[in-house]
Amino acid sequence: MSFFENTRKPVGLGGKLMVAMMNLGHSPVARWGL
Repeated sequence: MSFFENTRKPVGLGGKLMVAMMNLGHSPVARWGL
């Protein structure tokens, strides 16, 4: 599975890491929007 396919539906250890990094990166934007 390619990196970009894993962004759509994260699986495995790489997917868990990706989701954690997305949550960290997007949380300031989410706080601003809410």
